[in-house]
Amino acid sequence: MNPPSDTVDHATLQRMNATGVVTGALLVAEPDGWACVIQVRRTHYPLVAKRGGVRHWSKMESATRYLRQLGITEFRVDARRPHSAARPGRMPAHG
Repeated sequence: MNPPSDTVDHATLQRMNATGVVTGALLVAEPDGWACVIQVRRTHYPLVAKRGGVRHWSKMESATRYLRQLGITEFRVDARRPHSAARPGRMPAHG
């Protein structure tokens, strides 16, 4: 299955994962929350929302649940970029 030229949507990700072409996933902290980048061989594709634009989750746990529901249980996390909890005026979560 050939992935799209520059992005992946939910339906395409389901098909690609079912055929075994997905070789990795990466959750990335961004100012709007957590984004997901799908790896197919050596190429990376951002996961996009139905309405266009990169798909974001407010919590990493929600993005993790999404990937697990698709059967993607191993992925990397890049938390170097600031994410919504680090925005000015918001208190960071402490655990």
